[in-house]
Amino acid sequence: MTERHYLPPLLNEIAEVAGLPAALKLCEDYGGREVYIPAKVGASHWLAQCVGLEAARAIVEHFSAHVENELEESRHGARIMVPMGSRNFHAKARKRAAELLREGVSHSKTAEAVGVHTRTIERVAARERDLNKDFDGKQGRLF
Repeated sequence: MTERHYLPPLLNEIAEVAGLPAALKLCEDYGGREVYIPAKVGASHWLAQCVGLEAARAIVEHFSAHVENELEESRHGARIMVPMGSRNFHAKARKRAAELLREGVSHSKTAEAVGVHTRTIERVAARERDLNKDFDGKQGRLF
């Protein structure tokens, strides 16, 4: 298995079975959401529409469970939480958000541009305000 240290383990797993482009596309479109990976997938399924039919089938094969007992043989789907992105996604997003806020971009436009929740932007804005406060010189900054 090729370890891509910049990816969370689950995205690494998906990249290994379906290719890195499929893993990144899934992350881009569904990152931060829980999704159901079915036991079978067709061309019109959301997963096939997102990553392509061949990659979707590889993902389905990897994540679906094969169950055998004396009465039947079947496959069952699985729920997975799709990671948001690379491990340093949030650090890069906060840095970019701070830059946009300094340029005067609104909170909602910044959230949209960076791909995070507006509450994240509010926290970035609050931190920026704290960093830029005038201190009386008696106490240094902690960060």
